[in-house]
Amino acid sequence: MTHAIVDDIQPFVIVDSPYEVARWRPLVNWVLFVPHAIVLWALQALSQVVFFIYWLMLFITGKLNPGLYGVMVMYQRYSVRANGFLLVYTETYA
Repeated sequence: MTHAIVDDIQPFVIVDSPYEVARWRPLVNWVLFVPHAIVLWALQALSQVVFFIYWLMLFITGKLNPGLYGVMVMYQRYSVRANGFLLVYTETYA
């Protein structure tokens, strides 16, 4: 990372990134993301149902179930990984 000063008033930062994305990659990522979008849709529906059950269990018993929490966390992790792939933050196929 190097600092450059323009007109001695407003400094800005130039980042020398060793990571470069091929120009065709964003177009292919959209096509490869379609199966992940279907899985994410199903996981989101499951996560919403599990959250409602989780909330009822907490409200009625006052105890939390780590297994139900794990389902919700699984959805969040997969969502971040798949969206990172879609937005070209990583070239690893989710």
